[in-house]
Amino acid sequence: MKKIRRLPYRDPFGYPLWAKRMVIFWFGTVTWYRLNRIHRTTVEGMEHLKDLPDENVLFVSNHQTYFMDVASMFLAFMHLRNGMP
Repeated sequence: MKKIRRLPYRDPFGYPLWAKRMVIFWFGTVTWYRLNRIHRTTVEGMEHLKDLPDENVLFVSNHQTYFMDVASMFLAFMHLRNGMP
C-alpha cells in the first residue's frame, strides 16, 4: 500500500498557507487604505490597551457598522502587538 504524501505548508484544516496569507494581505491592504487614505482615522488611547488582561475583555463600539469597527480594532491590536506606533 502506497503512503499518501501531504503537501507541506498547510494549516491544520488542510488549506494551503499561501491562500490564507493572500486573503490576509488583501484584507489588510484594503483596510489600511480605507482607514488611512480615505477616512483619515485617528486612534487615541492605545496606552490603555497594554494594561488589559489577556482574557475576558469586551470591546463595544458606540455606533453601528458592519466592517470598519472590526477592521480598525484588528489593526490597532496588531500594531500594539508588534510594537508599532
